[in-house]
Amino acid sequence: MRVTTVDKTESRESARTSIGATLLVITFRVAIILTLIVLVSIGVWVVLVLFGGMVSAGDPLTLIRGWFEAISGH
Repeated sequence: MRVTTVDKTESRESARTSIGATLLVITFRVAIILTLIVLVSIGVWVVLVLFGGMVSAGDPLTLIRGWFEAISGH
């Protein structure tokens, strides 16, 4: 009489693959969230700098004129 057995390594490999895939998804999500946080921070900084420039220049047209004068050297 022959007895056949099933290897248990197949279930362990799929479990390891599942854990690896889960860790990869978590890493990807964390990277996306950190990237978005950095982008939003830069955007907020840009808006604040432009607002501060307009306040110190007086109005938006003065800011633009001052920018062109600084670039052209006149």
